[in-house]
Amino acid sequence: MSLTTPEQFKNNDIYSEEGFFLYWKTTSLLWEDIISANVFQKYLIIPINWAAHVVGNSLDFGEKKKDLSISKLVECGERHGKTVVLFVSISPNPFLANGGVPSSLAVNNSMTSSGLVQHSFVNDDLVKIYSFFDTIIYKSFSKFTQELANSLKAQLGLVRVATSEYGSIESGDFNSYFNDNSSCFKKAFDQYLESLEEREKKTKKIGQMEKDFVSFVKGLYFKEVYKRFSSNFLCHQFVSVINTGEATNLVNLFSDMTSDSIGGQILDSYSNEIIPFTAG
Repeated sequence: MSLTTPEQFKNNDIYSEEGFFLYWKTTSLLWEDIISANVFQKYLIIPINWAAHVVGNSLDFGEKKKDLSISKLVECGERHGKTVVLFVSISPNPFLANGGVPSSLAVNNSMTSSGLVQHSFVNDDLVKIYSFFDTIIYKSFSKFTQELANSLKAQLGLVRVATSEYGSIESGDFNSYFNDNSSCFKKAFDQYLESLEEREKKTKKIGQMEKDFVSFVKGLYFKEVYKRFSSNFLCHQFVSVINTGEATNLVNLFSDMTSDSIGGQILDSYSNEIIPFTAG
């Protein structure tokens, strides 16, 4: 096998300038070379690709496919002096197929407030987003985080763990891909309303109750990660995926985004302590 030279691994789409290492895009045979080539990159941020670890009817963290061994990747980062951080997403991820959800769970589309199927474009490929208010997705996520934690027991001292939430910057504001207006969301919200006391229903406006419900469900996903990694939990991190979002997607259908608009999204991200990420 002919391997690319380390020089050619600098600033590539596997190990981004922001520090994201997209391990599923390459073979584990090249991890060492790619990481060692980026000497001045302090962080090795590993965004966990849930769907990639579904092999057949089970989850695989390197037992069958070495390219899925997060533990080996963590060890590799540690050997090269990187600060290794796992990003476990508690929202749809717009630069992964199906928003990061395994294909078997990609059933209920997430919808925007304007009634469109929530989506993004990555390298001209359409990525549909699915609702995290689907209870089947939540239960499967719980199982996934448990098995992820089990696979990293020997490496927990080498890594920090953060929950991540992906969104877009539009008009200076962060819009999370967790937000949803689908029938799946509405059904779950109706059940939530039924559980509230009548006094609370009378004292709160419907808009506020919706916000409370979204925070409640997001909190459930957060707790699934936190309880598995509480001893080395770092933070909850917002990530803006540049050149995505409802308004941006409409622009992309007809023309390319200008460097000024992209630069504005990046600047707005940093000014709000949000990590910008350019998918490609």
